[in-house]
Amino acid sequence: MSHRLLLGIGVYLLALTYPAITNYFDTGDMMNLYGAWHSLENQVRPAGALFYRVIFELAGFNPLPFHAAAFALILGNLVLTARLLKHLSPSPAAALFFSCFQGSMWMIYASTGMIYDVLCATFLYAALLVAIEKPNWWPLIAILHIGAVSAKELGVTLPALLILYSLYHRRVPNQTIYATTTISAIFAAQRLFIPGPLTGHIAYTPEFTVTRILDNVAAYTTILFSHTLHFTGLAAILFWLGLFAVAGAIRSRPMAFGLLFFWLAMSPMLLATPRHTGYVFYMPFIGLAIAAGSLYNATLRKYPIPKAVAFIILVAALHNYQKQITFERGETPSGHAEIRKLALIKLPLQTGNRVLLINSPGLPHSWLGIFTLTLTHRVRHLTVDELLQAPNPMPPYDHVLHYTSNRSTYGSTSPASKNRFNKRKYIVQQYDVVRKCGVASAHPA
Repeated sequence: MSHRLLLGIGVYLLALTYPAITNYFDTGDMMNLYGAWHSLENQVRPAGALFYRVIFELAGFNPLPFHAAAFALILGNLVLTARLLKHLSPSPAAALFFSCFQGSMWMIYASTGMIYDVLCATFLYAALLVAIEKPNWWPLIAILHIGAVSAKELGVTLPALLILYSLYHRRVPNQTIYATTTISAIFAAQRLFIPGPLTGHIAYTPEFTVTRILDNVAAYTTILFSHTLHFTGLAAILFWLGLFAVAGAIRSRPMAFGLLFFWLAMSPMLLATPRHTGYVFYMPFIGLAIAAGSLYNATLRKYPIPKAVAFIILVAALHNYQKQITFERGETPSGHAEIRKLALIKLPLQTGNRVLLINSPGLPHSWLGIFTLTLTHRVRHLTVDELLQAPNPMPPYDHVLHYTSNRSTYGSTSPASKNRFNKRKYIVQQYDVVRKCGVASAHPA
């Protein structure tokens, strides 16, 4: 694969996704950034938390550097993918174009909250590439594996992927298998048997049942087709068995390898609560790219079409499919406007202050206020209450902001203050939608 072609595919990817680089922070960002700044040592995905913490310390509460760094990693992963496909696909150029963008993964480009998937792919792809090109460098592979599992749970699949590579391509040294298996076993045991921040959380608690697996296979197969086709568990299983039958019929070991790679890399997600968007495909998707490249290569062998013409047809067909089907169907981030409004608040906050936001734009997310004020002012141990209406009687607060239909008014209920609801206009921001929600409050732990 030429450098020009790789550059062209990178430019194509940016042309499809560059508007996302100007996105503001979303609700996922706020949870991740607050956790990374407030208690970095307690994060269950330390690689992603470190990404947030380092950029926040360098750039502050500014979303652009976060998106720029995420896009740099995405482009770096494209280069790693190209290197891997040279070893794993009979048609690396076609496979790379197939893998470079998928509309159901739109959240990967639109939200830095998906940086955990991006970092996991970076470390795992690098570990695979070292295992292929320098198979005896097992200490480096082990270090990269630790990076992958510290980014996201899918990194635990590396030893299974290395064994799969050994079966279909070239044997990986035993030291590498032993080292990566030990790391995965330690990580899995820690996550399953040692209580942590996600213990008991329904979205992160695995369920080892056939029903859960079938539900997830059906859900993720439906998402792959951007919900244009809806699969039951049985229909999804038959669909994938049909693809394996095609691989057998055309005698394509790379196609079978790619399909197995995809589902082995996805296997931790088959035990978790189904996600409803395709960002989880980001790391495993290279497996489907290998399978698609193999099918493309088999087609060229059977039909004598000039390679350049065939590639142009492939590009045009995939681009039209992405534009017409998948591009508008991916999930989009939420909370941009609400967080912008909260970030406009500038107060002389100090540690231990109590703040009341009446009719807050952050509702019904009762934690947006405390997360945003803590990060924009870099003050710890605040108490921020977000209520639909002022309580009666009013407790003492150091700062009170009341959002009306078109502005917020500022005051204080502290006994030492003479500025009690003096109607002084603090910020002006259009806010016409009155949210239908109950009273909610948030306090720091």
